[in-house]
Amino acid sequence: MNDPLEGSEISVLLSGSAPDWKGGTMKLRGTLLAAGAITATATAVLATTGAAAATTYTPPGGWDHTWSTPDHSATVYVEEHGDVIKLCDTKANGNSAQVLVFQHGWRKAWWTAKGNGTCVMHRASEGDPYDLDEVETKLYFHGAETEADTIRSFSNDH
Repeated sequence: MNDPLEGSEISVLLSGSAPDWKGGTMKLRGTLLAAGAITATATAVLATTGAAAATTYTPPGGWDHTWSTPDHSATVYVEEHGDVIKLCDTKANGNSAQVLVFQHGWRKAWWTAKGNGTCVMHRASEGDPYDLDEVETKLYFHGAETEADTIRSFSNDH
């Protein structure tokens, strides 16, 4: 019994055999490669756009709380509804900004923004540990290793 695909472009592509340079196989392969390159490029652009959108996010009505370290090396933004906390490294000092989130006397979460002008944001929709309890929440944050932590608290009641 003969294979109906034998010698076809699909057969050649699936078998890994050498392509027929005179036929349309190379056209199909070129089309598939171009489609793959376009898909990869679009994915990279969308991923970058999503990351940029996340760090430039401002909630409707503004942030509930905005605090900076005394030397202005780090800034923390808080939106209680949705448990959104954004940390930004705001000084070119060779250090990364860091925030630690405490609830019930225990560290619940922590993260770092690495480099001047970078921000990292987390929200409740990401699940534990970013889905905060509806209790007093303390933030310990700094933007320089030699600087003492700035401590701020809020009642997470939304």
